[in-house]
Amino acid sequence: MSEITSDSWIKVHERLASIETMQKNQNDKLDKILEQATKTNGRVGALEIWKANLTGKVSIIAFLVSAFVASLIALIFQYLTK
Repeated sequence: MSEITSDSWIKVHERLASIETMQKNQNDKLDKILEQATKTNGRVGALEIWKANLTGKVSIIAFLVSAFVASLIALIFQYLTK
């Protein structure tokens, strides 16, 4: 059985410190990614609401225009058939 020397413990400690540093760096990067994803989700949500509102308004305008055109055609047809 081999003995664990103080040099071995120092190397183990250095490796652990290195791993902890790498984990901290990864956590920092993941925090930044999460922050950006949260902002993006908020923007996408706002755009989806805007699109839904616009679609509703365009539908109403299209209905009104088609009703007006249909009424106008009916009036023209009625005038021409007299």
